[in-house]
Amino acid sequence: MKDFDNVKDALADLIEIVESLDFQHEDGTLLSANEVLELAAEDVYQIADLLGLSDLYLDKLGKHDNEKQ
Repeated sequence: MKDFDNVKDALADLIEIVESLDFQHEDGTLLSANEVLELAAEDVYQIADLLGLSDLYLDKLGKHDNEKQ
C-alpha cells in the first residue's frame, strides 16, 4: 500500500488504475477483478484519510464485521 502525502498524488494514482487496460502482476499473470478493486479501494481510503473523512469507510467496515458475527 502506498502512502500519499496529498490528495492530488492519491487521485493521480487512482486515475491511473481506473484508466489502465492491462492489469497484470509482475510475473505477467492477469489480476482478478477483485484485485483491481482492492487497488482502487486502497487509494479511495487514503483520499478519505487525507480529507479527514475516514469515518466514511470505517463505519461501513464496522457494520460488515458486526453482520458476520
